Amino acid sequence: MRVQIELAVDFGQPVRLSEIATHRRQLLVHGVYVITEGKPSGKLLDPSTAEVVYIGKAIKQTVHGRCVRHVQSVLDARSSKSGKPLSGPGHSFKKYRERIKFDPSVLWVTPDVMATDLPYAISCAEEYLLHHYLLKHSRYPWCNSAGQEKHAVPGTSSPATPPH
Repeated sequence: MRVQIELAVDFGQPVRLSEIATHRRQLLVHGVYVITEGKPSGKLLDPSTAEVVYIGKAIKQTVHGRCVRHVQSVLDARSSKSGKPLSGPGHSFKKYRERIKFDPSVLWVTPDVMATDLPYAISCAEEYLLHHYLLKHSRYPWCNSAGQEKHAVPGTSSPATPPH
């Protein structure tokens, strides 16, 4: 049996994460997205550049909805009633947000719109981008904590914290 899948990843314009409310309409889409520290340079985003801090997917939520959660995580936003965090970032993300002094304005999100009728294609695109990044840097992006340790390239060691 032969299976062939074609994935088209065409990233749109980057948006400052702290300004996602202004770009809500543009981000009410599904697909993959990349968060970088600083605005991506050049016309086309390179999703394996060292400035990438997170690669994610938006299948059930829109890119805007996922980014709202990221802003909440960076700001350590809490419920006014219970005082509990509005979102539960992973260990690596918590370390990273301290390094950027809880400032979402240094982060940019670049979305790629994909069809929601093929959610597996969105997941495949995310996994491909993560794998490509891993091969280049011997680690996942800093805020993709789920695979920091267990997916390190054999024979290499990945630093536990991002460089200062």
